[in-house]
Amino acid sequence: MRRIVLSFAILAACSRPAATPPVAAEATREDLKTIESERGNVLNMATGASVVSRTGEMTLDSSAVAAIDGESGTGWGAPPADIDQTIVFALPSMTRIENVGILTPRPDPLRINNLRLEASSDGTTFVKLAEPALTSSADSQMFPVTPVDAQFIRFTLTGAAGNFPSLLSLQVRGQFLSVVRPASIAGCWNVNGEAATFQENGGAISGRIGADVPIVLSGGAEAAVYRFTWVHGPDHGVAAMTVAPGAATMSGLRWYERAQATHTGGAWFGDKSPCGSVSKAAARDLPSTFLERAGRYPLYTLRFDEQDHIAAVDEISWNAITSALARNPSQKVSLVAREYRSESAETNARRARARIDSLRAALTTRGADLSRIELVAAGSDEALASPASELIRLMHSAVEISVK
Repeated sequence: MRRIVLSFAILAACSRPAATPPVAAEATREDLKTIESERGNVLNMATGASVVSRTGEMTLDSSAVAAIDGESGTGWGAPPADIDQTIVFALPSMTRIENVGILTPRPDPLRINNLRLEASSDGTTFVKLAEPALTSSADSQMFPVTPVDAQFIRFTLTGAAGNFPSLLSLQVRGQFLSVVRPASIAGCWNVNGEAATFQENGGAISGRIGADVPIVLSGGAEAAVYRFTWVHGPDHGVAAMTVAPGAATMSGLRWYERAQATHTGGAWFGDKSPCGSVSKAAARDLPSTFLERAGRYPLYTLRFDEQDHIAAVDEISWNAITSALARNPSQKVSLVAREYRSESAETNARRARARIDSLRAALTTRGADLSRIELVAAGSDEALASPASELIRLMHSAVEISVK
């Protein structure tokens, strides 16, 4: 039974959270089925989709982001017994929309019966796409629509079987009409009620959220997704963020320690705002702190092109590598290229090798002591976590530092 079904069923019965299930070492059949069904879905965080606005959710763990995270085990849950709910999603570029799909739980307390889907090119004027009546099918229910070019999708809940309606996945099938690029995250934001700021330096992004003990972030863009490592007090982890067209709103997910379904740390929702009071106090070096705690550090700041070539090693990544070497003078430092985005292990291995070859040349240009650096093209040989979604595969597809 899907995690969200179990969680809501227990909540409805006794208001206690479900116990955290163990993490599978390999993808389950349901994981692989979900990944396959989401491959053609352009309304997915892994392709750059984001949440523009929403009227409400039960908790931030069951927010609108969970309907576009590519996992069938998570989903948006309406506030109890309140079906007057609307969510506006954004696609990363103008898209020719041809089909839409809905995945909702089968049990009556959780099932959505009726909804309305609308599309817009500007986020203001919407036209109806579909107004389907759903069945209790366990699979995504797909509906053809009159083709339309749009960049925003509005979901309105109009009927539910019980008091806890849930949207596990909203799917849009079609074709992007332009090259997908991320809207800028640079600037000042209000994120979940906290002042936040992000700065870009040659493609590398640094950020802070909060005024007292801030969440400190470092990362960069991979296609239309911003990937970050973060440290907050004694906690550390990774995060994914997407920015809606116009760069006025953003949404994201974070995970504790590493990206896997059981480590979710809730959703982030941000609106561009005047610069507020964000802590400028010196923080511990993020890469060193993360590496010390986890034994590994994903270099999301490295920028590879579509041919897996890197022009140069950015300053933040270079400092992280040299700091690891300095802190471990008697040990070798490994740079491991992991790649999980293809179903083919051979393709993943080839891409990892190309990145390592390009990285070796860039490190040589910077004068790195390669006698102390082990460069490893791991591909998808090692499963860091059950690859339950395209987004989690994206988060694990990176070059990471480890110390032997």
